[in-house]
Amino acid sequence: DLKANISGNFATSFETISDVKKVEFELFCLEGQASFPEKSMFFGGYQIKDMRMNGHFTTQNPSIFLENFEGIFNGSEVYGSASLTNLNTTPHINAAFDAHQIPVDQLSRIWPQNLATSTRNWVLKNISGGTLKDITAYMDFSVDDLGAETLKRNQIFGEFRVEDTEVEYIDGLPPAENLFADGWFDGVDLHIDIETGKILDHGIGGTTLEFLDVYTGKEIGLLDLRSTGPLSDLAIFPGFSAKFISWFESKKTQKIEGMGTATLHIHFPLISGLSVQDLTTKGEVTFQQFSLQRNLRLLGQSQLNISDGAGRIVLEDHSLTGHAKATINQMPFEIEWSTL
Repeated sequence: DLKANISGNFATSFETISDVKKVEFELFCLEGQASFPEKSMFFGGYQIKDMRMNGHFTTQNPSIFLENFEGIFNGSEVYGSASLTNLNTTPHINAAFDAHQIPVDQLSRIWPQNLATSTRNWVLKNISGGTLKDITAYMDFSVDDLGAETLKRNQIFGEFRVEDTEVEYIDGLPPAENLFADGWFDGVDLHIDIETGKILDHGIGGTTLEFLDVYTGKEIGLLDLRSTGPLSDLAIFPGFSAKFISWFESKKTQKIEGMGTATLHIHFPLISGLSVQDLTTKGEVTFQQFSLQRNLRLLGQSQLNISDGAGRIVLEDHSLTGHAKATINQMPFEIEWSTL
């Protein structure tokens, strides 16, 4: 539904009216509104300002070609071109769009409702704040697909950059914040390369997030997490047991120091209420300069003092193996362990 005052001009040439084969046009709209029904590919209302388009339509095999259009839609500048061909048989849409900047909170309006529905639901629920920039999109589908339950493979492609956004990736764990990333949808899978960001005080540069098999109805997420930061933020690492983290963060632990580096490969289903128990986690955490003070009687002393700690912990599904060296209450120790 379009509510707008549109002005413009048309031009053609012919000897008789039956000779008209091509009509050129230029159209303008200073302000207006467009809305889509709830079950269409796009939905909701759009405020339109300063829209301009020029193109032509042909009478043989009737088709419409928008060689250029531009305008402001819900406060965001959009540029592009499009065509609507085979109007007498099976109408087909081909379009390319560019937008310099769109708030992440507007993502639900530009992500088609019938494209990768499980991925769409997960992203819209868990990613918030920040800005999408340098957006390009290419679409190629028939008009009948506008009302289809799901789009097919290789009908939509896109690239984008996201800045200063936040991801609530797993219930009960701290969110990833201040994320700056590049992303692309290759017609089959969605890929996001995170340049910089943080979880608590851990930097997570060089991290990738992918949503695979988005057309099968069995989409999965794959997070390759690389982080470096203080060991006191151990809770960010999926794969450690809640009991271990609880002991590590107990009020009896008076001081924790040291640095850790994690390289984790995490598979997860695209479900609401995702928890650590739903993950498949593999990888390793290395640490150095580890020190800990805890009120615990050990070796005849009333306090546990660990210093000069360094080691490696390997996560394999829900098991842990590790090796560490440290000084415990002024005595050198070396330990290896494994849990199932």
